[in-house]
Amino acid sequence: MWRWKTISPHLPTGDSECLARRRRWVPCETDVNGRTTTYEYDTFWRPIKLRRPGDETGTPTVQHQYQNWGVASSQNIYTIQKVDASTANDLWVKKYFDGVGRVVQTQAR
Repeated sequence: MWRWKTISPHLPTGDSECLARRRRWVPCETDVNGRTTTYEYDTFWRPIKLRRPGDETGTPTVQHQYQNWGVASSQNIYTIQKVDASTANDLWVKKYFDGVGRVVQTQAR
């Protein structure tokens, strides 16, 4: 009999204050200096936001958008990474996938 086991490198190891936020599991990590990085996931447990210390409010440090998912010719992951909080110059990468999950095209700035 097959048993599925989910392993995520972003799940906390005993950090009880990060267990829930707004009735939704939001895993996080706290470094040795007590600064917390949080991860947010969509209903399919795909990462959608990463907030590093200093980015607790406003635009997240990294943001993923899953666009046209299920349409093999145009499904893509649009990733936005904040460069500097004081400017609007974010980096972005858009990766298009075929029906098997292989990257067929990458666009970036």
